[in-house]
Amino acid sequence: MITFDSLTLKAFIEENRDFFVGSRIQKIQQPTRRELLFTLRNNGNSRKFYVNINPQFHHLCFINKETEARRFLEIPQKPPMFCMQLRKYLENAKIVKVNQPNHERIFEIYVETFNELQEKIELCLAIELMGKHSNIVLYNADTNIIIGCAHNVGAEKSREREMAGTLPYIYPPKQKKFDILTVSGESSSPSPACPAPAGQPATTLSNTPLLHLAQVPYREMFSDGEITEHLENFFFFSKAFAAQCKNQPLEKLKDYISLKGLSPAITPDYKEFSLFSELLPDSICFDSVNDMIDEYFSHHIEENKIKTITQELKTLINKKLAKHIKNKTLMQEQLQKEENCFEYRHFGDLIMANLYNGKDFVPKIEVYDWENTANISIELDPMLTLKDNANKFYKRYNKSKKSIEKINEMLAENEIQIEYLEQTLYSLEAASSYSELQEIKSEILPLYQPEKKQKTTELMEKEIDGCKIFIGRNNKQNDYIVSKLSKDEDYWFHTHGCAGSHVLLKCTEPTDKLIFECAKLAKEYSSAKLTSKVGVIYTKCKYLKKPPKAPLGYVTYKNEEEIIV
Repeated sequence: MITFDSLTLKAFIEENRDFFVGSRIQKIQQPTRRELLFTLRNNGNSRKFYVNINPQFHHLCFINKETEARRFLEIPQKPPMFCMQLRKYLENAKIVKVNQPNHERIFEIYVETFNELQEKIELCLAIELMGKHSNIVLYNADTNIIIGCAHNVGAEKSREREMAGTLPYIYPPKQKKFDILTVSGESSSPSPACPAPAGQPATTLSNTPLLHLAQVPYREMFSDGEITEHLENFFFFSKAFAAQCKNQPLEKLKDYISLKGLSPAITPDYKEFSLFSELLPDSICFDSVNDMIDEYFSHHIEENKIKTITQELKTLINKKLAKHIKNKTLMQEQLQKEENCFEYRHFGDLIMANLYNGKDFVPKIEVYDWENTANISIELDPMLTLKDNANKFYKRYNKSKKSIEKINEMLAENEIQIEYLEQTLYSLEAASSYSELQEIKSEILPLYQPEKKQKTTELMEKEIDGCKIFIGRNNKQNDYIVSKLSKDEDYWFHTHGCAGSHVLLKCTEPTDKLIFECAKLAKEYSSAKLTSKVGVIYTKCKYLKKPPKAPLGYVTYKNEEEIIV
């Protein structure tokens, strides 16, 4: 991914200047601390102007319904303080001018409005798109005093430029770069206006340190070779754009900076974008600069959001899974300890059988074990009679027996939870959209409710030989297939012993070929899709049963058959 640069900002302003100037700000919303959404109206046309000052995705553009959905904008019920401040000063205000300070990544929107005394004043909204230093600042254009910022910058954060209400607004320090439009490629000697000092070699770009560029007014003549090797030392050339323009002739570079021959494009893998498609072979072209910016950044925001939510949910599920696996180990260890409960009952039986020839209050008794056909010695409590010792063994037996029953019951419940969590992990890996992740999130976190009601995602549907096949991609969809969609004579498919999708075949008399195709789908949409072979079980839906209080998507089955795929 590459960042939003000053040349892209310049192209965006030139393309949309006519709409900005004269438009009115109808609505201002702030979805997050680093995002703003303005509704602008001009000449009977309304457009949503989106601003993002996230260090990773800083950009601005007009968005449409599709890309707005891909950015997952959720407007809070209680607007932040900065949003309220912008509404106070800018709502219904008219934009009179837009501007980009020389070579800077700053977009200035000048508006005409009225103060508390109904006096006409001019305010400026400065949108600074400078990586981690990005900010949005509202200041009075007449007095240059800041009214408010998206986030304040104190002396501890910046020694050169503090940003807060009541402070004067100043531009960032000037960049120490050259203007390529003042450069000629005919010679590498310095211009007469800046002669080289006597006894020293001529100053060229290659031997001029970047730190001293500010001391050089400008250079009129550099060789093409020097320019292509040091493009980052010129205005409007970001790292990414300089890399794209390598080995381009000087006149072509000047045309790029002058925005001649604009043809916005994005590489198919969405790693790069450019204002000139000729710099990106085999790229996807766009009709406007705004469409390119909107598509490129909405793709990366969506991708990042999905990745972030997926990772958060995976961490949560893995934590729960580790806990259940640990509990399983502990219960199995406890089960092994209780295994000798039948020995307690046997000892009690032997003692009761020898009451006639034994003595009370002795530390042990010698008896004949008829099961093992040998004499054995049983340790006793010398404070109790033989009968009380026998009862003591029976009590221990009954206690251990109940413990074994309870542990086995808990182990079965624990196994169901492990299987459910493994299935949920598979669903997360298979999820390809934000709406699917929202379904899984609401399933894992019952208290979580999205602010906007999300529609249930549609089931994946296929058709083979005229028969419909439905595939569930998460536990909610799997549960819907089993409990709502299936009929008694339909067929249900699932991989044996591993997580996967529930596959439903709506056909009462399927052929062997159709059954095998459904089994292949069950393997494809499972965690075993990359294995060489896996067993797939299938049965009629009337043989499925969902146990009481079982998690979503969990079923038991009988009369099943298995296919190796």
